[in-house]
Amino acid sequence: MNDVGVMVPVEQAIRRVVAEFLGVSAEDLVPEVSLVDDLAADSLDLIEMGLALEVECDVVLDDRLLESVRTYRELVDAVLAAPHPCVAPLPGEAVFASDRVADTIDYEQVALSIKALAGSGHFRLVETLAGRIARLLIDDFGAPWVKVNAAKIAILPNAKFVGVSIERRKT
Repeated sequence: MNDVGVMVPVEQAIRRVVAEFLGVSAEDLVPEVSLVDDLAADSLDLIEMGLALEVECDVVLDDRLLESVRTYRELVDAVLAAPHPCVAPLPGEAVFASDRVADTIDYEQVALSIKALAGSGHFRLVETLAGRIARLLIDDFGAPWVKVNAAKIAILPNAKFVGVSIERRKT
């Protein structure tokens, strides 16, 4: 909820996903409710919910973090604090001449690689995560130029998100 008690869209999405996965009503999802003890979620439920929340909220959640979440409020806080990478790499020059899919970057592999990177450890600074994503795209996918936007959602009062936008070129 924001400062005036109005639920923001991300929190609405979290509430919808959790209620759907656990078969409970949205009203049951009060901050202090225990996902495991009160709502009977097991570890598989938490993992599946985490995957759905990643898609719904466009974030990357660490599986170890999900294992430590006990209450609904902790889950909301974890999703709101999760990295929110948004990437737009350019393919190599060949695609502009050939117009062939085979000459472009495999965006599914990009997404999987970014997810693996984000899940490989804790990043204290969103700038660090953005820089590592940029380096990954240039080094592993041959992108000649990348622009990476990364943000943490709702970590400051009266701000929807705090983030960075960086550009890097192949050297």
